[in-house]
Amino acid sequence: MDKDCFSIAKWIADYLSKGEVEDEFCRELEEWRKEEGNEHLLRKIEEEARVRIFKRRYDDFSVEEGWKQLSFKRFRRRRIRRIYRIAAVAAVLVVMVGSILMFHLQQTIADRSDETVSVVEVSVGSAKARLVLPDGQVIDLEKEQGVIVDSSVWIQNSQSGLTYRLAEVENKIEPVFHELEVPICGEYRLELSDGTVVFLNAKTKLRFPNFFTGGIREVELEGEAYFKVARDSLHPFIVKTAYSSVYVYGTEFNVFAYPEEPEMHTTLVEGKVTMERGTEQQKLLPGEQWCLHKESGAIVTRKVDVNGYVAWKDGRFRFKDMRLEEIMRAVSRWYGVTVDFQSEDLKELRFGCNLNRHQTIDPLLRVFESNGKIKIERQGNQLKIKRGR
Repeated sequence: MDKDCFSIAKWIADYLSKGEVEDEFCRELEEWRKEEGNEHLLRKIEEEARVRIFKRRYDDFSVEEGWKQLSFKRFRRRRIRRIYRIAAVAAVLVVMVGSILMFHLQQTIADRSDETVSVVEVSVGSAKARLVLPDGQVIDLEKEQGVIVDSSVWIQNSQSGLTYRLAEVENKIEPVFHELEVPICGEYRLELSDGTVVFLNAKTKLRFPNFFTGGIREVELEGEAYFKVARDSLHPFIVKTAYSSVYVYGTEFNVFAYPEEPEMHTTLVEGKVTMERGTEQQKLLPGEQWCLHKESGAIVTRKVDVNGYVAWKDGRFRFKDMRLEEIMRAVSRWYGVTVDFQSEDLKELRFGCNLNRHQTIDPLLRVFESNGKIKIERQGNQLKIKRGR
């Protein structure tokens, strides 16, 4: 231990053995005790040191040789033996207190370091996206506000999102495709030129024309989005993904189509939609979900509580009896964290919650830990999930 730590250990050893400190050290010890956390640390050291003394747990310290040296001097006067014994015990006490002090100081430093990393590095998702124009120009919508120049449409980016409005267009002008990219830790609202509103979740791309023409309105999606399609019975709205197409005329629904997810599904909130995959078609009614298992190709249509699948657009995490691995993928996309499981069986545990996803990640993690089944260690943006009690 360094000199300062040794001095502190000696002061505390005097305090524990005599109940007081020599005058020359008294002021220094009192000043040390006034510093934040040190009075509590002194109580910890006192408690642990007394336990070690009472249990004769001196094997942690190199004092055996000292006792051997004292033992062969028994022929000396009792007073001399007593002085040596006191000196040896005092030395043992200083070393003992010093080791306890060093342990707690190092632990405190480590805890504060971990706490600082945890607080600083985990972000909360917010409105952010970038718009990619046909010529390759990329516009950071988090930084650029106001009107974006386009010869065919009026584009406005504001706090409420990105809005397209059709300008006067000559018949010879063809639409061009724009792409809206929402990163991890992001979300964005888009209003297309026909009035259709799209809410894009984190890690999502939507490719769409700057204005619609012809008999259909078609967009391409990768990721997750909630659509409120403007009603137009003459011009169907089509959402294409890598796995299926959704045909609608005016309705509200959620499409979940992340490449890394084992399932793709469409959940209908209002109206009617027709799902198409290859030559197969399936109509959905409100409250129904069309689900594709990618590996097997199996398709299932089922009744669901739609609130659990669309709560994200209203700023909620709403999970009901869901696998922990599936939950953590959603958490990763929103908070930008990586997740490691101690064992494969932990991924199969099921949880439920209904929380504000615009708050920090810690309340969410505490909910998962509350039943004692798991323990989550967080170091910066890394989560380690271990078995609980």
